Amino acid sequence: MLLAHLQTQRAAAETAVADWEGGIAERELMEKRRVAPGYLDTGIQILEPTRKSQASLMDEASGEGKAKNSGVGDELDRVFGKMGV
Repeated sequence: MLLAHLQTQRAAAETAVADWEGGIAERELMEKRRVAPGYLDTGIQILEPTRKSQASLMDEASGEGKAKNSGVGDELDRVFGKMGV
């Protein structure tokens, strides 16, 4: 009788610990997904840069003239976003 009771308590405790550890692992996974959404779901472990096409290079070249004519403040706003004053 006592042995059966101890075995059921031990099984319940092991289940509780497994649920607790599973919760910790799930929270860590959710935090990683918040930091890098979609990265963990793709199965790709190494990020590689992609090459730009000729059309996008031509668009950038035509956009450089506009960036040179704009002020330094406008360029900072474009890079870092506009800050409310």
